[in-house]
Amino acid sequence: MTGKPEAPFPIIGVSEVAVGVPQRIGQVMVVAIVIAAWMGLAEGLVVCVLGRVPEPMVFGREVVLGYAAFGAVVGAVWAGLVEPVSRRRGRWRRTPFYLVSLVLWILLFQVVVHTHLHWTGGSPSLINAGTLKVTAIEALPVLLIIGVVWRACLVARRPAGTPPIMSLRTAGILGVPLVLVAVLPWVVAVLTPARRADVPNVLLIVLDTTRVDRLSAFGYERPTTPALERIAADGLVFGRAYAAAPWTLPSHASMFTGAYPAVHNATWEHQVLDDRLPTLAESLAGHGLRTAAFARQVWLSEETGLMRGFEDFYDLHWRASTSLVAVWRLAAEIISERLHTKDKGAALVTAKFKAWLDRHGDEPFFAFVNYLEPHAYYEPPAGFRERFLSDNNRGTPWGRTRSVSVQRYNSGDIEYGSDDLAAFSDLYDGAVAYQDSRMGEVLDHLRDRGLLDKTLVIITADHGENLGDHGLLGHEFCVYETLLHVPLVVRLPGSVPVGRVESEVVENRLLGSLIDTVLWADEGTLSVEMLVAALQEPDAAGAGAFAELYTRPLTTDLWLKSPRLDEFDRRLRSILLRGMKYIFASDGTDELYDLATDPDELDNLAEVRPEDLAVLRDLVQARVAGLGVPAGGDAPEFSEQLKRRLKALGYLD
Repeated sequence: MTGKPEAPFPIIGVSEVAVGVPQRIGQVMVVAIVIAAWMGLAEGLVVCVLGRVPEPMVFGREVVLGYAAFGAVVGAVWAGLVEPVSRRRGRWRRTPFYLVSLVLWILLFQVVVHTHLHWTGGSPSLINAGTLKVTAIEALPVLLIIGVVWRACLVARRPAGTPPIMSLRTAGILGVPLVLVAVLPWVVAVLTPARRADVPNVLLIVLDTTRVDRLSAFGYERPTTPALERIAADGLVFGRAYAAAPWTLPSHASMFTGAYPAVHNATWEHQVLDDRLPTLAESLAGHGLRTAAFARQVWLSEETGLMRGFEDFYDLHWRASTSLVAVWRLAAEIISERLHTKDKGAALVTAKFKAWLDRHGDEPFFAFVNYLEPHAYYEPPAGFRERFLSDNNRGTPWGRTRSVSVQRYNSGDIEYGSDDLAAFSDLYDGAVAYQDSRMGEVLDHLRDRGLLDKTLVIITADHGENLGDHGLLGHEFCVYETLLHVPLVVRLPGSVPVGRVESEVVENRLLGSLIDTVLWADEGTLSVEMLVAALQEPDAAGAGAFAELYTRPLTTDLWLKSPRLDEFDRRLRSILLRGMKYIFASDGTDELYDLATDPDELDNLAEVRPEDLAVLRDLVQARVAGLGVPAGGDAPEFSEQLKRRLKALGYLD
């Protein structure tokens, strides 16, 4: 031995004799961060190529930074396990060992997660074609990294004294593109020309499955909606607003197009919005507003056509866009389950909207936010659960098996007593209150940024919910008030009249007309009468609120053996005019109710008041004849991923 210094430790160029275990762990962390970030960048690129991603540059930044953090953890753990127990050997090459092993660990992580994506409730949208795309996602990072690993192995065999394989300079060069990815969204935001600023922003919040008589803002005795009450006090409240359909897909399609279900074709019998109809998002984008949607609703999908026109669509269902997101969502789901803080997506929807607003709040926008909390099943977070459950129902397991129980109840296969239905009711109220708290965060964030008074805020629901009413649970098989009567609140200081509750019957199907009326009116010229007229069908008959329900396929043994099959295997249409409600069924059944004296629709007057029945039946026939219904075509074949999500919510058997 001559005492000559040993060759530099080849990972980042520091002499091996000059460092101890902690320093070596830090060196490996640096290498792992670079490797993981590059693999994350590769995976993110594949995601952007194979699937639509909102704000791709922001998405890329999040993926790269997320993978870099993941790499730091992997590097620290792996080096922490290897270094303390390894013996120095003259010919042991740390560089090829760590480069190869770190790549393999991160690649194994990707493969395992993508292979078991059922953990997260469904595969990413870009993998729904099967194994071929999974292979493509994993192959690209491997191809990008394998060259670096191979080169490292070759250089490591060179004589001592050769330049280090990954010096600080090399690490810095490899890190420059990653830094650029991280800062690019901010650079683009600065360089992007400002959009028009002569129109207000528009925020449409749809409270999914929210019946109006459970909202304290509309007179309910329980304090379920304090945030909505605050907005209602500064805006215009429509006390008799109605949806065009009693469930999510056709109701949203009607709000987005102004058309009835028979026209837009997004019904049980077709399930996709007619692409010949312009959408609200497309219209407002044409006026220079940036459009964005935030939802965790299975029907609010590009496959159904409802998201057409949204520049940024945050589909926040529990599915993953990358393997890293898949693990994070799985962890969040497990923690939520263990802590009994069940959330159907309201927290994520709120967080994503607030972050998006921080990036784009300085330009005019149309944002659509959907909250799903009162939807199947009823399991609000712990604090809201106890607040509304009666003492004798505190330990109820209701909500966790709702998707199965509801169908069995509706079909007549099982029965529930008054205590069971009371538990449903209490849990539903808790879910509504939790939803309201998250909506309040959105409105407070707008206020904090000085945007609330510059934004036309519209809050409504797509439909209500049966809680044992008419012998039904959920929102199927009927067009009663429990499903069609929805909240509607409109607020824009200086334009929309304040502090009034309007009692005229209006349709939230015509929200596009309402928005146009508000946006293009001179300040201070709007009247309540103008806004009411915008939400009513402009025909001579004054036909009030019209709604449709198309037949749902009932093909399982549960339904085929059900005594209620004939009752539900039919189309329904309803019309409301001057307090009289008429329901027409395709099997020839007529129902007529006087809502002034019978708001719960329990006393069918079809045989008692034949003259009223004849008038309203004629109105229904005239309305249908004037729709100009297009040919529906064949029902589309949804992806396996969407089918699984529909089945999880009880929409498919």
